[in-house]
Amino acid sequence: MGLQEYLQYMDYVKDSYTSGKDEIEKVCETIQNLSADVFQRVKKNPQSVIKLEMNTKDILSHSSDSEWGRAVNVHVILREFTNFMEKTYIAIRHINE
Repeated sequence: MGLQEYLQYMDYVKDSYTSGKDEIEKVCETIQNLSADVFQRVKKNPQSVIKLEMNTKDILSHSSDSEWGRAVNVHVILREFTNFMEKTYIAIRHINE
């Protein structure tokens, strides 16, 4: 569920950048693939699911029209996504055990 939520944030990141949209699109595709894989693994073992904390939910509600505000939002989204992926990696290892 968190991976799907970050896809929405990645759309915001993609809209905020003028260059590098191809790289962001690749990240979005990777997120979709990982999300499908995790979903399949969780279906096999639903007791192994650990709910991860999402700190990014309020970012877009505080969005700014200024270039600086958008840059700060993008930075926060990417930082929180990195933290989320670190926790996701641990959770996936837990599912595999």
